[in-house]
Amino acid sequence: MTAASLFAVVLIGLQGLAAIELLVGMRRLGWTRACAAALPIGLVAHATLALPLYLAGLPVSQGSAVLQLVLLGVAARIAARRRPAPIPPAREPREQRAPRTHPWRAGERLAAGLIVLVLVALAVTAALEPPVEWDLLAIWGLKAKALGVSGTGLELLRAPAFAYAHPDYPLAWPLALALEPAFNARAPLGGGGLLGAAMLAATAGFAAVMLRRWGRRAALAGAGLLALLPLAGAQAVRGQADLPLAALFLVAAGLLCAWTEERDDAALAVGVVATAGLAILKQEGMALAAALAALSLIRAPAGTRLRLAGALGAAFLAVVLPWLFLRSTLPAGAANSFTDMTPSRALSGLARLPEILAALPLYLGAPADWGAFWLLVGLALAGLAAGRGRLRQETWLAIVLLGPVPLYLLALSATAWEPERIAEVTLSRLALHFAPLATVIAVGVAARCGTFGREPGSLAAAAGRELHEGPE
Repeated sequence: MTAASLFAVVLIGLQGLAAIELLVGMRRLGWTRACAAALPIGLVAHATLALPLYLAGLPVSQGSAVLQLVLLGVAARIAARRRPAPIPPAREPREQRAPRTHPWRAGERLAAGLIVLVLVALAVTAALEPPVEWDLLAIWGLKAKALGVSGTGLELLRAPAFAYAHPDYPLAWPLALALEPAFNARAPLGGGGLLGAAMLAATAGFAAVMLRRWGRRAALAGAGLLALLPLAGAQAVRGQADLPLAALFLVAAGLLCAWTEERDDAALAVGVVATAGLAILKQEGMALAAALAALSLIRAPAGTRLRLAGALGAAFLAVVLPWLFLRSTLPAGAANSFTDMTPSRALSGLARLPEILAALPLYLGAPADWGAFWLLVGLALAGLAAGRGRLRQETWLAIVLLGPVPLYLLALSATAWEPERIAEVTLSRLALHFAPLATVIAVGVAARCGTFGREPGSLAAAAGRELHEGPE
């Protein structure tokens, strides 16, 4: 079954690569960035195709995923033939070219090896451990089993007896888990969290890609920090939906930042799809998508806002609208449902916010979950606020990191739970949604300050030369 579990991960990743090729072309986005984003984008692509196919009578299985991959591949091939060839950049004389990379040092090899070892250990644990987490069994896994070949379909989600399973929760993660044999077998099987472990590896990889401009050591530091984050590893092995949401949020924020600051059209096309995908992955993803879309429109120059709005609108129509139509036919959950979080309840619950905020230091400072992670992030944000030498990209990413927080606090104030239960059940888990992006910000600020040295060809080295030599 381990081979079948690995095949499920590969199918999702290949669908992501095919979707990127269809949207912009792998070469335009960059092979490294495309491969790092493949698994999170694959979740969106798989859900976007699997849902209408399921409603048409084709249950979710690895066979149906192969069919989806073929469809995406054919469409990508047709789009590639019609796409104009990219204009090759002007080549500099050989003697004027700067070396792109420098040889790997022993410490860098050791760090890379340790990161791979940690990720492999998590993957082995996920492959051997059957699903045990209540949320995975009773919410995400239950939906995966219902939508799979051996399931009972949407009738199960509409049954009043299963209201505890929150039928109105988005289906992208259950649709992906339906490819995993652990949720279709009668006896308990390992592998239920293998997709989560792969998602952690993809998150670490995309963080490294975003940090690579600061040099190889900064990229390794970002990837290592995420791989060693206790809560991230635990959530990955348990197959929960919070880590995939965090991965997709990092991809969406990073790509939209690349378009906003560098006018990278390839990043725009994939970034808006990732943004729309947030809304079908988890309920909190609606807040993340709304905040990211609004901030991007505000940040974009006036002449490009209409284009960005059109791209976001098209992505939301293609990705989110089918789910919203289906969701209108499903009952709300028994408690803590999205329908319960009305503006009137949020306003009436604002009096509880001081208690919730007072619990934040306890749960965000728990060494078993975070170590000293949020202390490092706080220091980085304080350094950004000081304003000395900060870059526009850092400011943008910090705004994206903080932008959705008020929406999260309003949602917490609207829920019927007491502050003690909110703190115990949700605070650390919800903070995980922001942790990968916070890692990139913290490591980027540390790299700009020279923490990892100044490697040849890195942005830190360029900044160091400018400070040393002065302006021309």
